[in-house]
Amino acid sequence: MSQQAVARALNVSKSLIASFEQGRLIPQDDTAGALDRFLGSGDTIRKLSAAAHEDREHQRQQQPNWFRDWPDVERDALALRWHETSLIPGLLQTKRYAEMILGSGLLTRAQSDGYTATRMGRQAQYSTGRTFRSCSSRSMRRPCVGDTLR
Repeated sequence: MSQQAVARALNVSKSLIASFEQGRLIPQDDTAGALDRFLGSGDTIRKLSAAAHEDREHQRQQQPNWFRDWPDVERDALALRWHETSLIPGLLQTKRYAEMILGSGLLTRAQSDGYTATRMGRQAQYSTGRTFRSCSSRSMRRPCVGDTLR
């Protein structure tokens, strides 16, 4: 069964079906129900879709207010440009570097660990495909002493 056939049956675009297949988008409840009816899957897709929406919202609530919309921007973007003068950007940080930055004392240990895990998860979505990464030499030369950055 092709994406085009499914899209035609649900009266949606082929690119929307592709986005579901690629994990870039989660079907809304009505679309998930239509998929269940078309595929004869009971209410499996609707339940999985609802659980995925709930999980995404839970993850969003674990992040600072200023950051909550950013993962959606990253996921939907064709290109991202980011400039930092003294830090390695989050999507390029190693786990240890992120732990040092986030564990600098402004957050609780649980918050720091949660933010680090989220950052590493965001990086995973960029581990395949074509990417270009660039860092300034200044941020790469910032000295680390023990478990702290100077």
